[in-house]
Amino acid sequence: MTKHRILGYTTLAVVLLTMFAIPVWVDFHPQDLANGLLLFFALSAAMCWLMEKLEGGPESYPGFIYD
Repeated sequence: MTKHRILGYTTLAVVLLTMFAIPVWVDFHPQDLANGLLLFFALSAAMCWLMEKLEGGPESYPGFIYD
C-alpha cells in the first residue's frame, strides 16, 4: 500500500468519525443545527470524492453502467 493510499484512508476515517459525531453534537447544542447540517453535507461530498479517488472511480467496477 502506498503512502498516498494510507493517507487517503486515514483521512477518510477522520471524515467518517466527524460525520458520526455531528448528530451527537447537534443533539446537545441545538442552536448549531444549521452549521452542523452544512458541515455534514460538506463532509458527505468529501467522503464521496475520497472514496472515488481511493477505489479508482465507478469505471473500474465490473458490470457498471458504463459497460
